[in-house]
Amino acid sequence: MKYPFKIKYNPKIDRGIEKYFQKAYDINFKYFKMNLPNFKIKIWYSREEFNKHLRFPKNSKFHANSGMKSTDPMDVMSPSTLKEENNWFGQTFFQKLLIHEFCHRFFFQKWDVMFPLWIIEGIACIIAKQERELYHRNKNREIQPLSKIHNLRDWYKYNNYWQAYSMTKFLITKYKKYKLEQLLNLLGHRDSYKIFSKKFEKIYGFSPEEFEKDWHRKMSNLG
Repeated sequence: MKYPFKIKYNPKIDRGIEKYFQKAYDINFKYFKMNLPNFKIKIWYSREEFNKHLRFPKNSKFHANSGMKSTDPMDVMSPSTLKEENNWFGQTFFQKLLIHEFCHRFFFQKWDVMFPLWIIEGIACIIAKQERELYHRNKNREIQPLSKIHNLRDWYKYNNYWQAYSMTKFLITKYKKYKLEQLLNLLGHRDSYKIFSKKFEKIYGFSPEEFEKDWHRKMSNLG
């Protein structure tokens, strides 16, 4: 396969890194059944420059940024730098990270939808098969109402990827993938939680709050 991206990196430091990006692309291509337009990927070797470039807080420890527009580059921290800052969790973790980030690019190419973030992040976590890592990293975090993990401001405040994974997986497993795609086809670019709720109920026949209670019952039974 001819891949639609070019990676800017230091081959002396990150030799063979292309294979991780290619695998991430292949997995998302199989799921979404579509290709992406050409784009660039940059590997960063300085945390300070990475955070400054993406306007992240100075103490941010994010590993990558997928880019939201088809013309945006993808920015990824070098494994060597992640190891230096004790923010490295192995090759499997890095592969899943890239699958997750590529999922965002495919998602935004297919749907012009920014919210709700719990669904967007949940889908990426599912495709990347990140359940185990997310559970151990997030299991002690307080569960938030769906209204509190809907938009960017609230998502970055609570940042609960495990909850997003678990709720999205439950939504797909119990009510099928095609229903979720119907909802995504109906959503606007930046729907408020109120508008999202009305569209959610139109597709599923019940409110997000009722779904939330159903998910809580399931988690209690697993308990």
